[in-house]
Parts: sequence; structure tokens; C-alpha cells
Amino acid sequence: MDTGTAVRSALRQFDHRVAVVHPSQWSSATPAGTWSVRDLIIHATDQLRWATAALPSPARIAAAGAAPTGGGGGAGTGVGTDPTADWTAALAQARDVWSVPDFADATVRAADGRDVDPVGVSWWLAEEMTVHTWDLARAVGDHDELPNDLVAAVLDEVRLRQAAGRSVPELGGHPAPGADPRYAPSISVPGCSDDLTELLARLGRHRWWRAAGLPSPTGPVA
Repeated sequence: MDTGTAVRSALRQFDHRVAVVHPSQWSSATPAGTWSVRDLIIHATDQLRWATAALPSPARIAAAGAAPTGGGGGAGTGVGTDPTADWTAALAQARDVWSVPDFADATVRAADGRDVDPVGVSWWLAEEMTVHTWDLARAVGDHDELPNDLVAAVLDEVRLRQAAGRSVPELGGHPAPGADPRYAPSISVPGCSDDLTELLARLGRHRWWRAAGLPSPTGPVA
């Protein structure tokens, strides 16, 4: 799976879970540490805005020089009072960026002077959106299965990164914006585990986490 396809798939999956959040669930717990559903969606929106600003052209990279408004792995602050509307607006702005078939040879420079690899940015975003889709699905009781090809592609990237001794994604030799060095330690799982279980364990998540009182998840999303 190429980077653009991975990002588009992950964004589509996350967008579906945002759409099914009930107003009563904004303060519900998630598998992502102390974050609520609201915190999680705001964080994902911040990450998407940063990546969108970073990629289209060097002329727009200045907007991506700083970490997202949440910064340093925080839950984010967003810019409005409606996280769903903010996410939808950020997604609309992002669609054209990942419709470009190949930007592997491009390099952009952030405001702090470091070069940023667009492919690296894209894999980082795909990882973020994939794991946070699962977080959100488990938090609101939606189906938590993800496309096999997306999970396999993201897992490959995570394996490579962790084999190189990096616990969080790096862009230009520095931790990615919003990547939390306090990320939960990896969890040991049997070698025969499926890709999603292994991916979640590598990112410090228990596959069968469930918020109290939620019913079994619904059907899969194509």
C-alpha cells in the first residue's frame, strides 16, 4: 500500500467513527490514557491540520513549523467549540493533499529549519489516524476492525521504527508534532497474534479494552 492510499484509508475510517459519536459520549473515556472522546478528536484534528499545512508546497511549510495546538502529545485545544465541525473542516482541506499520486522525491523545510520528508509525514499521519480510529471506536462502541491492508502497512512502518530504537515517529530527526514520548510501553503478545492485535500492543494498547457499559461493537466499515 502506498502512502497516499494509506492516509486516505485511515482518514476515511476515523471520519466514520467521528460521525457516530453521540452527544452524550464527548466526555467518555478512551484507550488513549486520560483523554476523553472530545480530547481524542481535537488531537486528531490538530495532527491533520499540521500535516495538511506541511505538505502541499514549500511556500506553505511555515505554517507547519510549530507543533499543533495541543503540542507534545497533548490532547489539543482546537479552534472551535464543535469538535465534529472542526474535524470535518480539516478533512475537507486535507483531501487534495493526498490525491497527489507520488511526492516521494519532494522535501519541504519547516520553520525551525529542519527538512521534512512528505512520505514520512504521511506514514506518521496514517499511523496516528489508524490507532486513534481504534481508540475512538472502542470508546463509543463502534466496530473496531480496520482494513487488513491498512493495518498491515502501518504495522510494517511501526516495526521498522521500533527496530531502529525509536518509540515515537520522527520527522527530520525530531519527534513528530504531537508524538508523545510518554506513549504507553509496548505490550507483549503471542507471536501468532493477528496484525491489529500486534499493532495495538506495540503502541501500548490492549486489544479488548472496552469502556464500561458499552454494548458489543457493530459491523465493519469498508
